[in-house]
Amino acid sequence: MPADTSLSPSASSMPLADTPTPHIDPNDLVAIWRTFAQTLPDKDTAMAQRLDGMTPYFVSDTQFEVIAENPTVADQLRILTRQIVPFMRDKLHHPSLTMQVKLREIDDTPHAYTRGEQVEILRESYPLVKKLEQVFELSF
Repeated sequence: MPADTSLSPSASSMPLADTPTPHIDPNDLVAIWRTFAQTLPDKDTAMAQRLDGMTPYFVSDTQFEVIAENPTVADQLRILTRQIVPFMRDKLHHPSLTMQVKLREIDDTPHAYTRGEQVEILRESYPLVKKLEQVFELSF
């Protein structure tokens, strides 16, 4: 039987792949985040409690994100990033880890609490409702 003469690249001629990024369990991310919160000094108790109530999550293999409730907290987090990121990199053994702070989106959707408010929202959303009220002589 003849030897295989197909041209396959040898291991030495193949390009080296980039160093793989370590896989981190999201639960480890949260645990190390909370550990960081506990390392803050007593004068930063309020911030430590805020951090403890936040849940960071991965947006990619190298970046995690936290959502701030308001612009003031977002600014404080951005300042703390200089301490948080090195701590997280060290504890998670991930030298290229980065952090992003996002501000929680505000929901401006009107909410109806009474029957009258519900009807008014329906009228605004569906102009045909007003016409039906007139045709069928309805009152709400």
